[in-house]
Amino acid sequence: LRIVIVHYHLLPGGVASVIRDSLVALARHGRWERVEAKILSGSGDSTISFLEGLNRRAESAVKASIEHWPQLGYRAEDWPSREAFLSEARQLANRLESVCREHRADLLWAHNPTVGKNPALTEGLRLLAERPHSFRVFYHLHDFAECSRFGNLRRLHRAWPGGGLDELYPQSPGAALITLTEADRERLIAAGYPKESV
Repeated sequence: LRIVIVHYHLLPGGVASVIRDSLVALARHGRWERVEAKILSGSGDSTISFLEGLNRRAESAVKASIEHWPQLGYRAEDWPSREAFLSEARQLANRLESVCREHRADLLWAHNPTVGKNPALTEGLRLLAERPHSFRVFYHLHDFAECSRFGNLRRLHRAWPGGGLDELYPQSPGAALITLTEADRERLIAAGYPKESV
């Protein structure tokens, strides 16, 4: 199984633990001889300790490498214009697609891309998920900007002067949403997301 994983950072705890434990679970309980993961992180901090923890748990069943992409990290400031925002989002989509093709990925697995920490990543992943390609795109949702994270929600809806994102979640056959709870799943379905894709 060949995976490209995307997250803002790999700092200890939280989502980094979910990424590590998911790779270990796939290696131990999946039907694959080996899991090969390319992890793209917005921060270069904690990459060595992340890999050490993964290697201790997965032994040789997971082969992982990490690339630091600053464009994937948290971003608090707005873009100067809609054009600048869309240009960056398209560049991210193209670069992610290129890495998935180079890695021969079966799956691009993005963690919490709609939480409002980087609207260009949110839009870039949505654009990518709506393109036809040979790999699936999973949105693993740990948290929601819509659930009382008003600053994050503002960042998404006002990413540039006078505008922002209207669509956060992709609606395409190659995309699926993963939630941590049944309540989150039901909330997405009630909001109109296709039941079979959550």
